[in-house]
Amino acid sequence: MEAHWSYEGQDEALVLFNWGARHWRLPFHEGQRVLEIGAAETDFHARISAMGLDYTGIDARPCDHGICADVLTWEPERADFDWVILLGTLEHIGLGFYGDPVDEDGDAKALERCASWLRPGGMLWADVPFNPTYSVRANRHFRIYDTPALASRLSQPSLVELGRMFAPNAPQKIPGWPYPEPTEPCTSSRPPGEPYSWHFVSRWWVKKP
Repeated sequence: MEAHWSYEGQDEALVLFNWGARHWRLPFHEGQRVLEIGAAETDFHARISAMGLDYTGIDARPCDHGICADVLTWEPERADFDWVILLGTLEHIGLGFYGDPVDEDGDAKALERCASWLRPGGMLWADVPFNPTYSVRANRHFRIYDTPALASRLSQPSLVELGRMFAPNAPQKIPGWPYPEPTEPCTSSRPPGEPYSWHFVSRWWVKKP
């Protein structure tokens, strides 16, 4: 049976996921196995479980609804997930900010591992910060990607991209989807007024048969 996603909150990653789920009518069905990478910070687990999906979450930090593990070394008991979802997570992996082991290519390696845990036809969703030039924040909190980095770091031969959505942080602007790629940094503000200096890109893939 089809399961319907909804979200009314203000978390940036979940707002983008919500718009993508509604725009693309992401195919959720009761009983599907869903793996979330970076499970500690949102109520995504509760929403997915309430839809009748079989949820597993991991995070480098302890959390009461997931497994405390490093995505670069953890192995699932069954590598046949219907969905692997990374909400505001991929850009952090391997930089050590959250106590995870340092690996400069951790984001690319994590995406490769996530793809290997999908069943054929399974789907992967990830969002990352995006600007005209690639950079890593000075405090090593996260990476900001550009078009070449999306192609070189966040592509896998086993995955086919089904959708890509560019958006500044303001949810009100998302109905104009799809945005052209930005030519200058985003300077809009996020509640309660802390400025962003980057855009976001969300991507949706399916694993080849």
